[in-house]
Amino acid sequence: MANNIMGKAKSHIDSAQKTVKQKRVSRNLNVLKSFFNSLSTEEKEKLKKITLKFAHKEETQTTEKVEIIEFKLDSETYGIESSKTVETISLKNFTPLPKTPDFLFGLVNIRGRIIGVINLKSLFGLALKSMTDMNRVIVLRNKDFQFGVLADEIIGIKSVDFNLLSDKLATLDGQGKKYLKGIMPDGLVILDAGKIANDPALVIETEI
Repeated sequence: MANNIMGKAKSHIDSAQKTVKQKRVSRNLNVLKSFFNSLSTEEKEKLKKITLKFAHKEETQTTEKVEIIEFKLDSETYGIESSKTVETISLKNFTPLPKTPDFLFGLVNIRGRIIGVINLKSLFGLALKSMTDMNRVIVLRNKDFQFGVLADEIIGIKSVDFNLLSDKLATLDGQGKKYLKGIMPDGLVILDAGKIANDPALVIETEI
């Protein structure tokens, strides 16, 4: 019986609190309506413009979280959208390509499939170092074939907010800059996988 009484009391309190809130909201709305009606036509238009401006600002500030693969090129950190990648693999069964531009790194055998690999460090003016056990190949795919991008080291996967991207890439100039989306506040440089994958001058169209 005690539980029943307590339950009824709680229900009564909740109902009373709800009624108080509804009255408070109704009173505040009436005050706002009275204030708005007291404004001149010009003042009403100004208020509408201010309201729309703030509403647009709030809308554009919504997050656009994107999952990326974060990796190292020399001393710099880069990211590429994981949705654009097929897999990451160790640099094994590698064959260099003689008498080709520096960014054409070579060919790699992935479970019997041969794909071309490009070295972005040549495009970005970064130091070219000897290969180590930390080197990885990030496999991308365009509409026709797969190819690889050489990474010095894979850091991991993270989510970033593309709304925070800046196009102020003061430290990067020349040929490689067109393959970048922008830079994050923490210095992470985001690659444009679409531009890399669909540039016929860059990709080695070899998949056997």
